[in-house]
Amino acid sequence: MISDSALTTRLGGERVYDEAPQNAQMPYVVFGEAQAKDWSTSGDSGSEHRFAVDIWSEHRGVSEALEISSLVASAIAAAAPSVADHRLISIAPLSLETRREQNGRRARARQIFRAVLEKI
Repeated sequence: MISDSALTTRLGGERVYDEAPQNAQMPYVVFGEAQAKDWSTSGDSGSEHRFAVDIWSEHRGVSEALEISSLVASAIAAAAPSVADHRLISIAPLSLETRREQNGRRARARQIFRAVLEKI
C-alpha cells in the first residue's frame, strides 16, 4: 500500500504498519487479524484468505477514516498482490465498520477483505 501515492499523501507519509509504533502520528493504517481456509475443489487446490485493515484517525467523527478506507481498498485492488506458486482469483472488501474510541477523540474504521488464491 505504501507504493500508492494517493494513500501515502492522504496519510501524510508511509504510515502503514504491521504493528503501529507507540505514539504513532495519526492518521495511519495497520494490518489486523487474518485467517486462511482451504478453498479446494475436486480438481483444483486453493485457499480463501480474510484479513482486516484498521484505519486510525484523531479527526472528530469518522469522515477521515472512511475517506482513507476508500483509498486503502483502491490501493489493494490496484496492487493485485502476488503469492509464490499461486494465482490470485479475486480480492475484494467484504465489510466496513466504524467505531469511536477514547470518548470520541479517535475514530477507527475496520475493513475486512477476502482474497481467493489458486495453487498453480
